[in-house]
Amino acid sequence: MARRRSGHPKRKNAVKIVGAEFFKVFLPKFSSHQLLIPPDFFENFGRTIKEKVILKNIDGKTWYVDVKGTPNGVFLQNGWQEFVDYHGLKVGEFLVFRYEGSYTFMVKIFGTNGCKKETFESKIIAACVKSEEETDEETKPKQTSRKRGRTEHSDRFGEVNEVEVDSPSNQKTARDPKLLVPLD
Repeated sequence: MARRRSGHPKRKNAVKIVGAEFFKVFLPKFSSHQLLIPPDFFENFGRTIKEKVILKNIDGKTWYVDVKGTPNGVFLQNGWQEFVDYHGLKVGEFLVFRYEGSYTFMVKIFGTNGCKKETFESKIIAACVKSEEETDEETKPKQTSRKRGRTEHSDRFGEVNEVEVDSPSNQKTARDPKLLVPLD
């Protein structure tokens, strides 16, 4: 072992376990069914790593993934494929694994454009919100030129008590209290 000038043995760059990170570039040919944990990262755990770890995405969703030691290294295996499928990982995407303790890794995924990739769940939520907004626009009653809608306001706190709405088929009165915020 090489000695430093101070007389202490030279050690490998030891990283603090909690908060330690490693990255992988996703290459389907090599990492769609299993993922090699970098040997230097794994050495930090010694023999304390369990047979299962938890992968957590930025939305907090978790996957239980088997850890398997082989002569070729330590791999994430059973459960890894589900993680890959859920996130729709594509060639060249960049994954950052951050150890949070208790055998849990937070995984951030970056697309080939260098930006953090939204999870599938986030995309669904965004699509649903957009769809609801579009539906709301389509179902809003259109005012006719015959008559304008009338709104009665309460003087106190700008509360709406009653709203008349014109519709092509008939005239309706909606009783849906809403709060109006004064802009002064």
